[in-house]
Amino acid sequence: MSLRQPIRILHIPPYYDNHLERAISRLISAHEHVEYQLFTIDKKHLAKNDLNLLLSMSRTIIQEEQIQMLIADSCESQLIVAKLGQEYPQLRSVGMNFLTTLHCFNRLLMIDLFGEDQCVLTLNVEISQDLKKDILCIEHFFDRKKTNGYVKSSYSFGNRVSSSGFATGERLTEMLPIHIEVYEEQYKTNLQSFFQVYLSQKQYPSLFKPSYLIQPFYDLTTYPYWRLVIANACIFDKEIIMWPLVDGYSGWPFFAQKPIATMPIMICPSRHLSAEQQNRVYTRFREHLDHLISNERLRYGWIESSYFVSTTNEIRLISMKPTYSVYLTEAFSLTNEHGNPISVMIQLANRQRPLKPILNGKTVYIHRLWAIITQDNHVMDNFINMSEIKRIHRSNFCLDQYAQLCFQANELIPISNRQAYTEIGFIQVNSKYHELGLTNLIEFRSLLLKTPQLIPFSHQSMLANDPFEFDPVTCLPSSALLSRLDEQRKEERRDLI
Repeated sequence: MSLRQPIRILHIPPYYDNHLERAISRLISAHEHVEYQLFTIDKKHLAKNDLNLLLSMSRTIIQEEQIQMLIADSCESQLIVAKLGQEYPQLRSVGMNFLTTLHCFNRLLMIDLFGEDQCVLTLNVEISQDLKKDILCIEHFFDRKKTNGYVKSSYSFGNRVSSSGFATGERLTEMLPIHIEVYEEQYKTNLQSFFQVYLSQKQYPSLFKPSYLIQPFYDLTTYPYWRLVIANACIFDKEIIMWPLVDGYSGWPFFAQKPIATMPIMICPSRHLSAEQQNRVYTRFREHLDHLISNERLRYGWIESSYFVSTTNEIRLISMKPTYSVYLTEAFSLTNEHGNPISVMIQLANRQRPLKPILNGKTVYIHRLWAIITQDNHVMDNFINMSEIKRIHRSNFCLDQYAQLCFQANELIPISNRQAYTEIGFIQVNSKYHELGLTNLIEFRSLLLKTPQLIPFSHQSMLANDPFEFDPVTCLPSSALLSRLDEQRKEERRDLI
């Protein structure tokens, strides 16, 4: 008779390829007395990501396969987990209740939850047929100052370009109709029917109309040099266990106090923030978690929050995700003992207290891949050297290189006539030395990409405005960036004189 105890887990979509299957395989190897069985929903049913459809299919699998545990790695899928947790109290699930999860999924409700003074200044614009009126409203929001901001989705959809920057009124006028069409389609296809069934229009009137958000541009390259930092923690029976902070992007030149450009590199653990800034972020993050524990009855779960932090020590909450991030799962595992978020989620579901992560001295550099998809190249094999991917996946998990793709080799990548870029995966390397880590990441990118000219070396916030500040083949800065660096150094020398 086997002593292995089967735990049947349903992974709620949308999916980021097979990262969870691989993580579960490692858990089986590490805990031989426990058997994990992972269930998923076939991708062919997920073309539109209709939340009502996902909920219905999840119910069927829960009942037919006697599911015991739910795991999700995006805001919209965690919303499904919260709803199913209400319907099936026997399930081992973690996280906030349905309505509080909704407040994290909708950016405007998140601001209501924590207060405008804690968050990025935001204008909510209901989609109308009068584009000129909307643009006048946006220009008034900037109070006649330089129109420099972002248009964003009202919802935190995972793995999609949901925001674009604009620096002029002309650029805003050009891009706004495209984004409005995307946001309206997302709302009507994914959310509208779900809200109509499970929410009160009287209680949440703003959710029954498609809308988008406008926010000022928090710039890394001009004073007060806003940096993006990502904070993570798990909650066990109201106890907060912090994970290391992560740099959401890097400045160029690397580690410059006054960066000239934004590099598409996440760094785990954070290397850009001072000890004082890190303490301030942890304090603010703890305040937000205490609010959820005290007022929203959060007991067990994982929370990821993104913040802007300035050199003047001002902190603004950007978003709050009620589950772990796919991008940081391997990074936390490599840089910490007891750091794997998926192991932690399973421990929380079993009401076992996770151990506090302990840094081991390694640093991980992560780069997300955004590709220009056309009718001629919309198969993954056209972009990625799949033989190299297979080599990495066959190897053990202690390698210095790691790659995770959104699609299989011959899988068709969905084409959008309105969105120019689609995320196809991410890569990461680890190193104890910053210069070597950056070099290894660029070399790894060069090794993996078949068509680097179609995958800009650019942070997703810069894709709409200037995706080729860095050469996509060599990753070297453009001549314009080098000229700006030269001017900056001349000014610094004049200041010294």
